[in-house]
Amino acid sequence: MKQGVLIGVVVAVQLLATIITQLFIIKIVGVGGETDAYVLALAMPSVLVGIIIAALQSVWLPRLAVLVDKPSAWDEAQSIAQGQAVLLGMGTILAVAILLPIWVPLMFSRLGYDQVQIVILFSLPLLLAAIFNIQSGVLTVGLRASNRFLAAELIAMIGSLLSLVIILKLLPESGLELVVWIALLRAVGVYISQLWLSGWPAISFIKGWQCKDTWRMMRPLFIGASIYKTSPLVDRYFSSSALFGGVTIFNLAQMAMGALSRIMERAICVPLTPSFARYIAESDYRSLKKAYRRGILYVSAVVLLVVVVLVLLKPIIVQILISALGLVTVSAEQVWTILFLLLGFLYVAASGTLLVAVFYALGDSRTPVKIGLIGFLVGIVLKAIGFYLLDLTGLAMAISIYYLGNFIVMNIILVKKINARQSS
Repeated sequence: MKQGVLIGVVVAVQLLATIITQLFIIKIVGVGGETDAYVLALAMPSVLVGIIIAALQSVWLPRLAVLVDKPSAWDEAQSIAQGQAVLLGMGTILAVAILLPIWVPLMFSRLGYDQVQIVILFSLPLLLAAIFNIQSGVLTVGLRASNRFLAAELIAMIGSLLSLVIILKLLPESGLELVVWIALLRAVGVYISQLWLSGWPAISFIKGWQCKDTWRMMRPLFIGASIYKTSPLVDRYFSSSALFGGVTIFNLAQMAMGALSRIMERAICVPLTPSFARYIAESDYRSLKKAYRRGILYVSAVVLLVVVVLVLLKPIIVQILISALGLVTVSAEQVWTILFLLLGFLYVAASGTLLVAVFYALGDSRTPVKIGLIGFLVGIVLKAIGFYLLDLTGLAMAISIYYLGNFIVMNIILVKKINARQSS
């Protein structure tokens, strides 16, 4: 529990640095076309990193967790994982980068020509940064599997703090383009630092290419995640159709809830996940149930606390948004409303990672993908209805409903799967 608290503090500092950066951007540049373009440029690299790391993690976290006491096998597995990350990540991202002039105007068709050009300009360094972030993600998986959770997060935190200092110093004179290039420098720095911490593992392209069983296990998740993990792009599509500055306002609320969910995930959920594979290897399904349910209980308690804080401190939160960011009262009230409506997203974004991790540890990467695909399609319908009826507040409400529905279905199926294993 002590380690979980320390990780939570480190991740909180890291995410606080990210949030302060975004708030400072809004304060200096303002809510408008350029900040909307910046937020839209962040979307695709973030989605690609999420898809690819999820696919790699689903295979390599359970494998590395059981190889901790076998140094030679561990080193080989690390080099294969790194090789697969380069092949999968660099190939995908370079293709997306080449096609930027085609997909940006199609995806964000309501933007003007100038905004489209800004999105393309900002996307290039962010996509390059995504390549390094994917490699860092695989190294982080290895560090987590060997129970070096804190070290992995400390490096990311230092990178975020250094980036914040540079942005605070230079943004007023240099403009938003500086921010995306700093993101690239941060990604490179974190990757090199994690390589050092991991003992400079080799990158085996040949073995990575030839490791057919891991490719086979990743395939359904990668294909499925390529669809349902594009959910943030759907959100950006709808929010870009809102009033001028709507993308920035909606992103502000999503960013806050996303940061909080990541803190809970890293502090509560991530330390539990390596034990899942060990319990299954020992056929100790009772301890497996207790472990992931304990994590869900902790997440529930934190989310309940967030509800209380949001309700009791609403006037203060709204006033801070007005005073610190220069938002008008209507926009500040809208941010608070979106925050409240995203509580369902907050709960599932954190606790849902436990359910998915158990499925992966059981060797089942298909079920979460199937549920995610169906939920994604249902979610598009809900988001379209919510947005066109209630604008951005309806979109936030639809996101929470979609996430909660996925969580309920996944939990029911997981319980049945564990009970079947236990009784066999």
